[in-house]
Amino acid sequence: MKKLIALITICIIFSNETISAQQKDSVLVEIGNKVITVDEFVTRFEFTPWPRRNIRFIDDELKLEFLKTLIAEKLLSIYGNEIKIDTSFDLNQAFKNLEKMIVRDALYRKEILSKVKIDQKELNNAFAKSQITIYARYIFDTDSSEIFSVYKDLINGANFDSILISKKINDDQLAPMEITYGTLIEDFENVIYVTEPGEFTIPLKSNLGYYIFKVDSSRMNIAMGPKELNDAARKAEKILKQRIEEKLYNEYFKKFFSKKRGEADGDVFWTMVDVVTKRFKYKFENQSPIRNNEYIIDPEDIRQIENDLGDKKDLILIKMDKRNVPIKEFLRAILFKGFTVTDSSERHIASKLNRAIKNFLEDEYLAEEGYRQGLHLKPEVKKDIEMWRDFYYSTWYALSLRNNIEVTDEEIEKYIKERGIKSEEVILVNIQEILVDSLEKVEMILSRLRDGEDFGQLAREFSKRKWAAEKNGEFGYFPSYMYGEIGRTAERLNIGEIFAPIETQDGYSIIKLLDKKIERPDTSNIQDLGELKEKIRTELKQKKFDQQRDRLVAQLAQKYVKNINIDLLKSIKVSNLNMFVYRYMGFGGKMTAVPIISPYVSWYEEWKKINKSLP
Repeated sequence: MKKLIALITICIIFSNETISAQQKDSVLVEIGNKVITVDEFVTRFEFTPWPRRNIRFIDDELKLEFLKTLIAEKLLSIYGNEIKIDTSFDLNQAFKNLEKMIVRDALYRKEILSKVKIDQKELNNAFAKSQITIYARYIFDTDSSEIFSVYKDLINGANFDSILISKKINDDQLAPMEITYGTLIEDFENVIYVTEPGEFTIPLKSNLGYYIFKVDSSRMNIAMGPKELNDAARKAEKILKQRIEEKLYNEYFKKFFSKKRGEADGDVFWTMVDVVTKRFKYKFENQSPIRNNEYIIDPEDIRQIENDLGDKKDLILIKMDKRNVPIKEFLRAILFKGFTVTDSSERHIASKLNRAIKNFLEDEYLAEEGYRQGLHLKPEVKKDIEMWRDFYYSTWYALSLRNNIEVTDEEIEKYIKERGIKSEEVILVNIQEILVDSLEKVEMILSRLRDGEDFGQLAREFSKRKWAAEKNGEFGYFPSYMYGEIGRTAERLNIGEIFAPIETQDGYSIIKLLDKKIERPDTSNIQDLGELKEKIRTELKQKKFDQQRDRLVAQLAQKYVKNINIDLLKSIKVSNLNMFVYRYMGFGGKMTAVPIISPYVSWYEEWKKINKSLP
């Protein structure tokens, strides 16, 4: 059977223009002091991977399933706020780092993007350049005196080709490179585009060294139709906008940080370096890299580093103008933003951490400026922050609820005895899984799967669930009610279909459904009683969690849900494309376009038992 991947990764965000301005703000659900609008529903739906989405049309059942999941998220967020869940240091730091990134992005849009202006003369010039392709070769040297000596020789009649051969760094320099509008830095381009074929440029300085280009020939694009001309004009305008944006960014950045100060305590820094280096040495010896020998810091690393630091994690690492930052806050910041190394040596890790401190200071001061300007209070920014707060609070409470559930050996023994008497039909699924600790790894692995790499080989190489990884990621048959969202999602898939990401307490899962069948369970053939008990423990823990969460959400729904506009929901038009979209933020950083949620509808049946008027 042909393999299906229920995921499309793209890197831009677009708006749903099919929603009228009037309908966008229409309320689908009223939940206490919160609402779910049509705009939020559509935005979340469009950018969230969802089982059964890869069909030719979206039915009302699928939209209702998604809406029920969103309602549950809002209700658990309300409850998390009621029980003061934000007093947790881990949650507070995680969400605060995300909020700061949203505020920095708002600052970027205000101070940079809003000031990008293009006049017609600039646009005409950019389009004219885009119609010309130049072929040129170059001489390179890192020494300024040497390159100017070469330039002097060229002026005096020396042969360019002879000097190029004597000074070439690689063979690619001998063949003319193709230069089009936007391929080189603007300062280089401006000189090259006014250099006649057969002539050479003055020495041009870059961060790497000095270049002298010789233009061999040029070609103008001709015989373009209306569509090609329009595409070329749009491309030229995009490049021009990017260049203006970059200039504005550099000017703002230089001016803004001219008076900002921050410093790290040297002794505390090396205390941190020692423990972080120890952790990465362990990762290099025992784990696989995310890509190209690159290792990323993950939540388990942070927990281990903080354990090794003990009370030293509270030492002040960074001193800013208005506040001091302990090691533990800095560690949470680099966990959120991402911290990777390619070498486990102390020197390399110290260098990377030093750079991370510089980036941290920049991020903190920019966020501080955004708050000072009140950008976090702007309606569109508040809306963004609130959406992510709901997700963080609901996810955090669900995780804490799950972690507090215990299953005794007596309960397991009772379950085995009952199952020996009562047998019922269950759906059994068999999957392969790759369990990783970050969305970046999910993106990388899905890319390799799309390129045709074997799922089992990638599972052996990357999956954190070692017992399955040793078997190419295969679980073996299990009831679909086991393993939480993994089992429930597998039940919805077609055989051969791949789906991701599924967020679990262990990380992010990529699964492939190998087979699905209906059977009557029989525990008499299980040889390994210890393995059986652990599977049952997992199953019972999941059942207890599901029951407690369903009961709580149903009670919250009875208390807070005022109205669900089903007719409005049915009228909403959405696409059937599964998309997993990254949003690239101003001043750096990226996040998923919307919080990634998994289907959760079982609470609704519990609510129906309470509220007899529900359909």
